[in-house]
Amino acid sequence: MPDFDAEEIFAEDGSFTDTGRAIMVAAAGDDHKETKAFDDIPNFAGLCKVHADTKSKLGAKLDNVIQKPADDASDDVKSAYREQVAIAAGAPAKAEDYEFFKPENLPEGLEYSSEADAKFREIFFKQRASAALVKELTQVYAEMQIENFNALAEFNKSEAAKKADDEQQLFDKDCEIMKGKHPGDQLAVFTRTALAAINEFGAEDLKAKLKTADMYTNAADLAKWRENGVPLDTLRFMHNVATKSMDAELLGKSAGIASAGTKKSMYGRTHAQIGNK
Repeated sequence: MPDFDAEEIFAEDGSFTDTGRAIMVAAAGDDHKETKAFDDIPNFAGLCKVHADTKSKLGAKLDNVIQKPADDASDDVKSAYREQVAIAAGAPAKAEDYEFFKPENLPEGLEYSSEADAKFREIFFKQRASAALVKELTQVYAEMQIENFNALAEFNKSEAAKKADDEQQLFDKDCEIMKGKHPGDQLAVFTRTALAAINEFGAEDLKAKLKTADMYTNAADLAKWRENGVPLDTLRFMHNVATKSMDAELLGKSAGIASAGTKKSMYGRTHAQIGNK
């Protein structure tokens, strides 16, 4: 502390002189050499009052201020402090009091999960997250879920379209093969032979479906066979069943064709019968 005397510090009325203020600043140390704290202190009495008021306020419990417990405070005291801080920050008293963001309209196929909601509420409440934070987080989460769902739906739609196109190309190629092997009227004879076997051995619902679609009349329409649940390979298989296990009379009856009067299993006769309905 620098040397000084009272005459340098105080004026005749007891107020601080400029020299006195400079001496106080110097006495405060290098950390406060630019301070203006002494500028509005008029005299020694004022200095004493400021010092006393400051000490009192530092030691007092301030209103609306959560006092942080000492490091050696009990766990209960520390827990109560954390709870006070959480409530002050906006944490609700119960997990059920959290308000989750929910968009007005969800894409078709996307639904809310009450189980997920309950789990999130449990986690948020355990962490004493504020209600405002939870509302914002659930909004971000919901929007991301919708965006990802729509992206996946668009991808699946694209993949389905590609798969359908590939299947159509394969079907068209297979149709060319079948038509090449059974040109002209032979195609209808071939498919009606298969129809005879389906009518004899097929499931009742399939037979009813083919009857409704009038597949005897539409025998050469391979796309219609496919639409009604009979792929081309099934036609080939049922044709083999018909020609190898059914005699001509039974084959004719099953296909809705007048019998020629023979019961012999003759491939040529069968085709002739079916072709001449």
